[in-house]
Amino acid sequence: MRSTFLTLLLFSTALLSAVSSMAGEFGTEFSRLQVFALDPFEPPIGNSMVLGNAIPKLVKRFGEPVEIITANYPDRTSDRMVGHTTMRFAGLIFELNEDERRERSNIQKTEILSANHRLKFGVAIGSTINDILTAFEGEKHLRNGRKLHMSAHVSDTRTDTTFRPGEEVTGEAYIEITFELSETDLVTRIVLESIEF
Repeated sequence: MRSTFLTLLLFSTALLSAVSSMAGEFGTEFSRLQVFALDPFEPPIGNSMVLGNAIPKLVKRFGEPVEIITANYPDRTSDRMVGHTTMRFAGLIFELNEDERRERSNIQKTEILSANHRLKFGVAIGSTINDILTAFEGEKHLRNGRKLHMSAHVSDTRTDTTFRPGEEVTGEAYIEITFELSETDLVTRIVLESIEF
């Protein structure tokens, strides 16, 4: 668990550095969908779906949550306990996983429920399905009833400078993005969920 968590932390830090250095320019390294999947908000939270220490950044950006629910459960690959926190803000829900001491957290799932939150590429609650397909033109998608599914796979290899200096570390995440639609094909809910390898 610790090794996986540290790998994801290092990977996400490297991704954030790459994404923030793009400053609006989207070269061949990241697609628009990958950039959106890592941090859909505009301006960016400065966080990604897999970055540690998410809780203070969320509070700084969105204020005190309306509700916080915490729980502990056993890690599936070790004998350690893992923390799980759900933070509800006006029009937003974040689900986070935390290390056993609750010193680091990463966003596992983001639910966007309100048009009051500005997102990248003009995507918003209330957007049409055509707006979404235009924003992410060329990306594969699947329409299943009133849901439009897209996914982004992000992977990177960096030299570790913190926990294992000089060692090459590779991190990967698969981020499923679901746009829930009304009967008139307007977006009513956006869910981003990270599935770590």
